[in-house]
Amino acid sequence: MQMPRLLLCCFLVSGAGCSSSTTAQTNVDAGTGGLGGTSGDRDAAGGSAGSSSGAGGTAGAGGACSPMTPLVDLRSPGNEQLEQFLESGVSITGSSTLLRSGGNTTRPDGLGVVGGANDWAIDSGESVTIRFTRSAATGVTYYLSASLDLDMDGVPGEATVTAYDATGNALDTVTTTGAGYKRVSELLGGVPISKFSIEAGTDGVVLGNLTFTACIE
Repeated sequence: MQMPRLLLCCFLVSGAGCSSSTTAQTNVDAGTGGLGGTSGDRDAAGGSAGSSSGAGGTAGAGGACSPMTPLVDLRSPGNEQLEQFLESGVSITGSSTLLRSGGNTTRPDGLGVVGGANDWAIDSGESVTIRFTRSAATGVTYYLSASLDLDMDGVPGEATVTAYDATGNALDTVTTTGAGYKRVSELLGGVPISKFSIEAGTDGVVLGNLTFTACIE
């Protein structure tokens, strides 16, 4: 009379019939092992989640770039009028139409703004705004191929330079005079610059080239 009772217990534990207590014990152990496997699957799933997080970090790093230091030549083989200069990660617009010139024997070569005293110069209150299109730049330096003393005060090329940080806030305004290299970043403490403007007051300047370090691709 004891055997039917044993078979019933076996059925309840294993979910299937069994022929002896040994078979029942084997089935219970197998069931326990199965639960262990479920736990392992959960751990594996957790590992997959960690891998996904790592992949996310890698994707974030994909937005980085290798900074470059181009030399942007603003001269032109001839005389070229344009509304915007766009090249090598730089956008330049003027208070009026821009004029790129080169190969001249009677006047300086470079970038000017049409109007004022001379179409080939930035003069008489004219201005240009230079923007770095991919990222804020460091090491910003421009070269003036000429400076004009239009107000005849003995100080040629008086101009004001206003620069803006990476978020677009104005950093400072500085005054420059004469031709040659103007190291904007040095004047402003090396802060990354998103854009800057050059405004000529009563004098004039001609913008020859520009160099900087930034992402340009």
